Amino acid sequence: MRYALSKETNAAKKIILAVMLAMVLLMMTACGDDEKNADGDSKNQQAAQQQATPTPMPTQAPTPTPFPRVAVDNYVMIWKSNPNRGINYMVPTHWEKGEEGERYVTYYEPVPAGETGFRVSFTNKKMSRDMDASKMKAELREFLDHMESIYTDFNSDREISRDYMLVKFKGFHSTYTYVDDYGVTIKGFVIMATYNKRVYCMNFSGPEARFDVMSTIGTKMMDAMSRS
Repeated sequence: MRYALSKETNAAKKIILAVMLAMVLLMMTACGDDEKNADGDSKNQQAAQQQATPTPMPTQAPTPTPFPRVAVDNYVMIWKSNPNRGINYMVPTHWEKGEEGERYVTYYEPVPAGETGFRVSFTNKKMSRDMDASKMKAELREFLDHMESIYTDFNSDREISRDYMLVKFKGFHSTYTYVDDYGVTIKGFVIMATYNKRVYCMNFSGPEARFDVMSTIGTKMMDAMSRS
């Protein structure tokens, strides 16, 4: 009886030891899986964080849109008329209107920011008396002097030509150069003509490097200007 009891007891002890050993192994496995790193995070947590962090995609710079330049051969001219200013004129259809007043108006060639384009102005100035040739030359020289007071490195030989027409009358014409705020050398011409106590003026200018090509546009506008 005792033997039998002793055998049962030994068997029970073996079962208990087996259960305890399994629990110890289970706890050791759990501790191993939850091993801490130097920062106090478990390997499982660290792996989860690494998996949760998306890999950033490389960004691509947007492709700049080319500036829509118009070749001189493709210029289209349009008539403009303003009875209040008393003048008719032609300008390229894609040029933008700039400053304007009761007796003058300006137009600009659209160019990218930081670049200098061509410009033109048309003026009808009322005078208190008829203007003869000497007075017209003085008026033109005064205009050039005013430009010299404004622009850097302004240069004009002050020679006045009578070879061009404006508003159907023989004009007083002169050329000039200066340096603009971007360091670009600008070349231009100004022409004046008079009729019935009025002085009509057109001033055309732009980068010297393109002046020979663009001068054909300036000539078209000069030939088209008329009284309204």
